[in-house]
Amino acid sequence: MKALVKMKTMNITEKLNYAKKPSLIIGETVIEVNNKASTILKAMDLFEDLSPSDMPQVASLLFGEEGSKKLDALDLSFDDYLTVITSAVELVTGKAEGEEETRTTT
Repeated sequence: MKALVKMKTMNITEKLNYAKKPSLIIGETVIEVNNKASTILKAMDLFEDLSPSDMPQVASLLFGEEGSKKLDALDLSFDDYLTVITSAVELVTGKAEGEEETRTTT
């Protein structure tokens, strides 16, 4: 007869922030960034060999349809467009320069 082994458990629900998404602020425009792990992993994979033709796909992954439309409406230069995409990845993967934390209380 096998002895029952009691497994340790830990409820980490309170530590997770799955309902809140970070945002980039560009002038008066706020663009929400999709921070789901699967999305960021796909975007980072595309970043490995990023070509200009991949950038709209990366933007679509990171910002969704609404955010991509907002980004397109800004009519940015290529360098600025690349900065926005790079900043979005930095925002969700670690502390980015210029990042502001917004605290909420419940």
